[in-house]
Amino acid sequence: SASKMVEIESFKYEPNNLASYLKALEAAVNSAPTILNISSSGFGQHPVERMLLSAASSMQIITIVAAGNDQSGDPRYPCSYNMVICVGNIDNLGNLVLSSNFGPHVHVYAQGYEVFTSAPGNRWTTATGTSFSAPLITAQVASLMINPAADSYFDSKITMNPRAWWVPNSMRGPASK
Repeated sequence: SASKMVEIESFKYEPNNLASYLKALEAAVNSAPTILNISSSGFGQHPVERMLLSAASSMQIITIVAAGNDQSGDPRYPCSYNMVICVGNIDNLGNLVLSSNFGPHVHVYAQGYEVFTSAPGNRWTTATGTSFSAPLITAQVASLMINPAADSYFDSKITMNPRAWWVPNSMRGPASK
């Protein structure tokens, strides 16, 4: 089946504005993508956000969100809603990045440490955060949807949650002998 990419910049003109974010989220859900990436965190639970993400889930939109960068194991939203896939941040050695949120609400961890990315002014830079981890998982899901049997470039850059399949190296206890 065909897929489409829709880019919606929720904070381009109004940084950290809840109303702007909700308007962008509504536009994203209404565009009915196959996969929705939200590289934003921190407003807390909001009934409109929950309603929109529930609508996305009922439309079978796979929603992948950044866990946030507060060094916290406490629930954060939209990460803690049960209808999303929440992504934390690891480095290239599989260690939890100190700024990454973590906990049972984080489903998967992906490399988001010193990611080479574009920057304003037609430049390139490196950046760190779960906002860079979540798109890796989004790309992995899209890749698997296109070809479920394909080996993936991303396999070495992602691993699963402690409560599910994987524990970041820094969260493991002493090795047993």
